[in-house]
Amino acid sequence: MQTTFPLISVIMPVYNAELYLAKAIESVLNQTFSNFEFIICNDGSTDSSEEIVKKYSDARIVYTKNEMNLGLIQTLNNAVQLAKGKFIARMDNDDICYPNRFEIQLNYFEQNPKASIVCSPVQFINGDDLEAGFWHTDKITNTSSKIYHTLPWENCIAHPTIMILKNVLVKYLYSLNQKGSEDWDLWLRLSRDGHLIVKTSETLLKYRIHADSYTQLVNSAVSPQIKSIKVKLKFSLHSLAHLKINWFVLKTGLTSYKDLGYYIKTQVLPVFLKKTKWFFTLNPFLAYYQYKLLKNTFKNSSSAHFFFFPYSHIGGAEKVHAEITKVAKHKKPLVFITGLSDHSSYIEQFGEDCVLLPVAKALYHPLFASRSEKLIQTKIQAASEAVVFGCNNLFFYNLLLKLNKKIYVVDLTHDYNYVRDKISAKKYLPTYIRCNARLFISNAALQKTVDFYKLNYIEQKFVKKLHIIYNSVNLPLLEAYHSIEKPYRILYVGRDTPEKRVDLLFELANICQNKKLPIEFILVGPIRERKHFQQLNNLKIVGEIKEQTKLSEVYQSAHFIAITSASEGFPLTLAEGMAHRCIPISTAVGDIPFHIRNEQNGFLIDGAEKDLVLENFTNLLVSISGNTYDLKVLSQNAYEYCKKTFDTETFVNGYSKWLKLN
Repeated sequence: MQTTFPLISVIMPVYNAELYLAKAIESVLNQTFSNFEFIICNDGSTDSSEEIVKKYSDARIVYTKNEMNLGLIQTLNNAVQLAKGKFIARMDNDDICYPNRFEIQLNYFEQNPKASIVCSPVQFINGDDLEAGFWHTDKITNTSSKIYHTLPWENCIAHPTIMILKNVLVKYLYSLNQKGSEDWDLWLRLSRDGHLIVKTSETLLKYRIHADSYTQLVNSAVSPQIKSIKVKLKFSLHSLAHLKINWFVLKTGLTSYKDLGYYIKTQVLPVFLKKTKWFFTLNPFLAYYQYKLLKNTFKNSSSAHFFFFPYSHIGGAEKVHAEITKVAKHKKPLVFITGLSDHSSYIEQFGEDCVLLPVAKALYHPLFASRSEKLIQTKIQAASEAVVFGCNNLFFYNLLLKLNKKIYVVDLTHDYNYVRDKISAKKYLPTYIRCNARLFISNAALQKTVDFYKLNYIEQKFVKKLHIIYNSVNLPLLEAYHSIEKPYRILYVGRDTPEKRVDLLFELANICQNKKLPIEFILVGPIRERKHFQQLNNLKIVGEIKEQTKLSEVYQSAHFIAITSASEGFPLTLAEGMAHRCIPISTAVGDIPFHIRNEQNGFLIDGAEKDLVLENFTNLLVSISGNTYDLKVLSQNAYEYCKKTFDTETFVNGYSKWLKLN
């Protein structure tokens, strides 16, 4: 029987929703059940949302507009007062209803006459409309009893899926004191008072998770844990004030205190201990000096290019960072060194044209940290056409989401283990997609990022922001053919860190000495002595070499350049060795197999485990010592590949483009 008023009032607040609004509107208008009014409330949008709504001439649409932004809660409550239907269905401006959503929810009301709300599970989708998994808590709370017992702990109902009796919602409305959690608070108040909430077995809504969703979560002034604690405490206090006390209220109050204890233990205490450590270990006078250095430098600098690097010590990554700053030298960039390790003796590698700011102590000392960060943030915001660039830098990542969205941001990734560091990777996902461009030195690192994006359902437009720029090396003036005579000299240049596995080189030297192979090892860098290998006559530790000319001489004296790492991007030392006609011998990790063709321009060592790497490396050295390979051809091939692939012009042009230097 046709009713005078619509049976359902659909209410959908809209605020700057132009990207997905049309799909949301059409999913409502195309419902199999048609007796509804569609109240669309424009909450002061400044984009084209209004024009999109007005394109639809459907008589069921009731369009209202707030002259100024009132916020979601007030807009919802206003829409509830306008509703004429017996039921109110919620809808968000970026989600998509299944065509039979209203029909199925009405059937559930008929089957459950005591129900006040009928909701449904959601299917997550990303910005490209691709399925993006499910909300686990939503999926498992599939009965009224499970919903009732879960709500004191956490929300388990997707707000845009609900259909609720209007007379119930008019009585309760949304609480203005529960901003950001107004839906969960409503479920708590309804459950406290005995209202039945039913969830359909069918999924009836596609819930969109996109870039703004991630960013808004991280940008929130209140952490998700604190938000959860606050909503439950506010609900409990409200219930006490209105003398509505029962087991449900007590349980909700108890869970909030349990959550608070866990939050203090896992979030507050570690930060407090770390800051306490910094307070007593970081020199406050040096921190103050660095803070003043920031203030004075900012007064005298008009540069709009800001670079953030962790360290200035010896290493391939730091050399690359220094070369990038040299590309931008005509912009007089401000280069922030934010790592606490002191390697100031290597600062000169960044060149005289940049303004180098080693300010880690000011950034981490509790007395100056917030003030220093505010100084940097304010300086960047005030710069005309600012360009912000960072690499391997947590301060940089934490700063990004605090900057105006109009500021141009680029980051560089050498390599990253998304599997090992999956919690950190998820945490910084909003910062990754905030970048206007993301640069990689290796194809392997880029592909791992693409896979990580796909795993987290990130839209294709963000994948298109990933770009490769290979490192560059200067080709030295060498004779046409590199003299390769026994004893063969194997060179290692780098740090002595666990992933580099320098221990393997000591063991190889020991094996070669025992087997009387005509092979010597030269180790360059901050390499620790191994006491049990002190009697090796075929191994020499040179130590750190700061002067590039001296390092070049060492490269020229060697025949092979070795890498024994467990993980890499593409190490600069490998390219530098090839530029000096050294033959690479390397574990097949990262981007190394992309550039090194086994037995053509170098040798690849199979195996992830140390013992297997050692065995394969030893077998190769035995073969090399037995004159199995034409080493002159391999040496020349390595040089030619380096000349073609790691050229300076391509490097400079690439960074000039993405750093807006042209």
